[in-house]
Amino acid sequence: MDNHLNLLNIKLANLFLFVFVWLAITFFAGCGGSSDSSGSNSENDPLWSSVTPLYSGVTEFYEITPDNASKVAYEVVELLDLLNTLAFGDQFKHFLMLTENQSSNNSGDIICESGSVTIKEFVAAQRTEVIYRHCIFEGINIDGTVRFKTGSYNSVTGLLDVSFTDVLTGDRETYTGYFDVIQDSATYHVLVSSSNGVNIWFDNFKLSASLYSNEYGIFYSGDIYISNMGRLTISTSDLGQTLSNQEYYSSTISILGTDEIIMQVQVNSAISFQLTNEFLPVIIPLTFFPASLFDAVNNAPEAIITIEKETVDRSMELKVSGTSSNDPDYDLLSFEWEVVSKPELSQADIQQLPEMVFIGDIPGNYYLRLTVTDTQGNSSSSDKKITVLKNKPEGNIEFSQLEYSIGNGFIANVFLENDQFDEPFTYKLKYGPANMSVDENGVVNWDAVIPNFGKNVEVNFAVYVENEHKSNVINEIITLNSNSKPNINKRTNSQYVNWGESFVVKTIEDEEIYFRGIKLDKLILDNDIIKVNKAFLIGPSKDGNVYFQAVSDVNEDGINDYWYSFISNEDSSYSVLWVDGDTGEENEFNNFGVLSNSNIIIQVVDYDRDGREELLISNTATQSMLINMDTKEVITTFDINNNLERAIQFCDFNNDGYLDFVYRSDVYDVKNNQTIYEGNSFNVVDLSGNRHCEVVDVNDEGELKLINLEFGVEKIIFDNYFTANGTSVTVGDFDDDVSQEIMVSGYVRKNNTSTVYEMFILNNLSDQTVSLTPILFEDDNRILDLSAASIIVDLNNDGIDELVYTESTLDQQGAEIRIDEYKHVAYSLEGDTFQQQYSSAWYNRELHSIVDWDDNDTLTFLIESYSVYFVGVSEPGLEVKYDTEIRVSEIAIQKEDENFYVYKSDHPNTSLTKQDLFGNEIWVSDLQQDSNFNIQNIAPLNDKFLLVEGYNEHHLLSTVSGEILTTMPVTRLFSATQFVFHSTNEFDYLADISTKTILKLENDLTITSLSDEMFDNALNDSWHYTFYQYDDDAQPEIITYSTFNRSYVALDPLELTIENYSAFHTGNVVNGNNISSNLLQCFSWDKGCKNFVSNSNNRDSFEVVDKLTGNIIWQSPKLGGIIQDIQFKRIDNKVSATASFYDGYVYSVEN
Repeated sequence: MDNHLNLLNIKLANLFLFVFVWLAITFFAGCGGSSDSSGSNSENDPLWSSVTPLYSGVTEFYEITPDNASKVAYEVVELLDLLNTLAFGDQFKHFLMLTENQSSNNSGDIICESGSVTIKEFVAAQRTEVIYRHCIFEGINIDGTVRFKTGSYNSVTGLLDVSFTDVLTGDRETYTGYFDVIQDSATYHVLVSSSNGVNIWFDNFKLSASLYSNEYGIFYSGDIYISNMGRLTISTSDLGQTLSNQEYYSSTISILGTDEIIMQVQVNSAISFQLTNEFLPVIIPLTFFPASLFDAVNNAPEAIITIEKETVDRSMELKVSGTSSNDPDYDLLSFEWEVVSKPELSQADIQQLPEMVFIGDIPGNYYLRLTVTDTQGNSSSSDKKITVLKNKPEGNIEFSQLEYSIGNGFIANVFLENDQFDEPFTYKLKYGPANMSVDENGVVNWDAVIPNFGKNVEVNFAVYVENEHKSNVINEIITLNSNSKPNINKRTNSQYVNWGESFVVKTIEDEEIYFRGIKLDKLILDNDIIKVNKAFLIGPSKDGNVYFQAVSDVNEDGINDYWYSFISNEDSSYSVLWVDGDTGEENEFNNFGVLSNSNIIIQVVDYDRDGREELLISNTATQSMLINMDTKEVITTFDINNNLERAIQFCDFNNDGYLDFVYRSDVYDVKNNQTIYEGNSFNVVDLSGNRHCEVVDVNDEGELKLINLEFGVEKIIFDNYFTANGTSVTVGDFDDDVSQEIMVSGYVRKNNTSTVYEMFILNNLSDQTVSLTPILFEDDNRILDLSAASIIVDLNNDGIDELVYTESTLDQQGAEIRIDEYKHVAYSLEGDTFQQQYSSAWYNRELHSIVDWDDNDTLTFLIESYSVYFVGVSEPGLEVKYDTEIRVSEIAIQKEDENFYVYKSDHPNTSLTKQDLFGNEIWVSDLQQDSNFNIQNIAPLNDKFLLVEGYNEHHLLSTVSGEILTTMPVTRLFSATQFVFHSTNEFDYLADISTKTILKLENDLTITSLSDEMFDNALNDSWHYTFYQYDDDAQPEIITYSTFNRSYVALDPLELTIENYSAFHTGNVVNGNNISSNLLQCFSWDKGCKNFVSNSNNRDSFEVVDKLTGNIIWQSPKLGGIIQDIQFKRIDNKVSATASFYDGYVYSVEN
């Protein structure tokens, strides 16, 4: 095959295709061409016999060498296309590998330009004979005979004895032998003899078409002998898929001689193979004839290095390839790799493979060189630079101590696992508490100053570390222990409680009154004065909803412990926990996971009366269950009409030694799992003093009946006397005996004209005859409805119950200050008269905004009561005194030069007045610049500037003169005040969201608007602003947040530019839901003003939130109420806090 056989083959392939297509048409359809039915068609005629031609050439394996491998591969492709055409015509034309063959004109009849072609059909014998006599067609002289005969199963045998001569050159090829075609398969016994002396013999060579979608193409197998070179064994090992799954039809074909060529074929595209690992793969196109493959001219190769990327991580694999190198002559190319240059101390080397993996062990630049050489000795080289990057900083924060406490500063170190080749490193604080810092050596320093609420606090911080190429954020959590209990001081006179959440805890000696809720209140007597104490003001440090529900001595240490339920904000799981009343330690009792109904009721009951209480938990998803506190085992479960109903009372009605559960409409026997009484708003009474109870209910006739469930006996104890609105029943132990008494009350119509409220106590309930005694209150002019009592309880633990009421007055006569007030009053029965025994002080539930907290611990409040405002002062150890009453619609108070001044506006809210606390007017400013202006909010910024907000515009005034310094039109409306003020040593800044304005304010009242197109666009796109020390200059940046706080932009007020993002400041907010400044923009000692103080997530606690990431740095424990306002005061390394709550309470937590 060194002398290229392609001189005639392409033309011959086309000719045979034309001939056989035409023959098929005439043979099977009986039309076209000239025909002659004469001649021999005998079965014994040797002309119609399938005779294998004689081959006398070389039979040893063809010697395949690097010099001829490309030619061998290409010429085999030509021969395979020829065989495809001989057997199948254009049936499998799409499998022809050469583009030239696929694009040939393969239709129409052969018309001899001279000479003739004669077709003889022998229909009976199913034979056809085609005789060419010097038929000249497209420069080829065809001479000879082609015979076809059909056999069983529509098989066709083609007998060849035909020659093709190039008219111009005289080159001739003669085809003898035969081939069999059965459906999609063909077998060849054909000898091609060439005038140049080279013969090609296809010895039992087979073609088989496969049309499966995952195996689509032609299998080739058999031997091809070339007379002067030897034998090539061809086999197909793999076929590709249909074109719906790939771009080209493909196959893998083996050419075996003295060496083996495994050829990857992409039909109508290219072939590729790699002879050995010493050579690069070679790619030969099939879309055009590669003339340079066969000419005598040698061209130099081209070395090409391809890599995945030019930079790679240290010690990471990088794929490097030289397979894109090429030779114009399609010669095989040997190759050599070398590392020309690399960093000092690097041990990196390279493999001698066409494609290999390079690993750089030390950061720096590596230069690789590839040299390729063709089979004639021509060579080419190429260099490529690879940059190996330094590793990402990896490590942790190392602490020098095992424990740290609040207020005691610490130093920690960033420890990196990287070696010296990844250095140097730069360290920055990504986020952390106020005044935490990290220096150039990775030393973290913090004073650990946060408020001490008596609870350990987890503090989150993160250090950003970077080197020349990589960065990382190392997150850390440190726990600060509370080593001392703070002093908790109540600063207002509020005694507010929700009586609907009250419950009584009974011990052998006394009774205690608690109130369920996000805090645990307790009603006590203090020197005969009723007071409300926070039994558990500082609650657990948890991110979720806490609800205190029950009290018991869980660990039997003689001190009550507190049960609460908790819904986690993190995963919505529901758990039940208890807090040690002595140590404050929190203990999880049970975690129920996520419940379909997230309300759990917790109660404590000694169900089996063994002296050890059980836990009663009720929920629609879990039924109601009694649980052993010691083992946590479920004793029993049961269903009631509403598993979210709280048991009102526990009594033993059937005297079986177990307590039954009293609900609003039934009595449930848990031991026997059955309802033993159903009614409607009934009462129960303990006549024996040992919790053996009977039911008190009103029948359909309005009569009061006493029902003994043990014996099923009932008797009428009071007739239908209160005809006006029915009988009201009150049960309690109102005398000094062991049993409870029943009181009845209601309205009696007198003379059919008026009603009179009367009360009776029922005596001798165990006797057949019940006696009645009228009951009075000590103040005959005052009627207290027994049914309106807030609670019936033994308040002073003398064995006699009191009736406790909450009384109110809307107008306290004779008082200097007019305010809505309330008080709790307790009455006990003395003979036949209820007399007042105890009372709380008058209290209110007003809102307290903290105006000032001075160094002497004096608190000044602005107190709101509807449209009446008061200035209140709480001195150390004392509750609030109401000093000044102001009736206005808008008001603000500010301390200026140690004096307090009031800024106020009243209807129609078009002017503003400044006065002192004694009512002395300082100035009045008319703010009605247009007819629509109406003051909506007054906000003193400092002792020089005052912001007044209206619907249409905002005014900035001088606090000294009341002069309007500038006016800002409102461009978008908010439901609440939306502005941010920040003060620095040099300037003050005001960012007003409603007006989309940023102002720089100077001490001489100079005002500069920071506005340009870039700034304005940033403000237009934002709905939330704050200030933050973003860079290292002296001024803070304005941070504007996108919708839902997903991202931010930092505006530089000095340069009027937008700060660039980086790996350190990414512009993305991780936890946008936490971005809120509803309490404070930042702590006063937070030098960079980097953390919000907010209670937007848990309104009964506050969280300190990083402004750029939204990560919670730390959060307070539960403070026992919904926080309205909070102030902090730092003295040295201690921080105290004063918080006001929406129920009127104000507490100071001081250290």
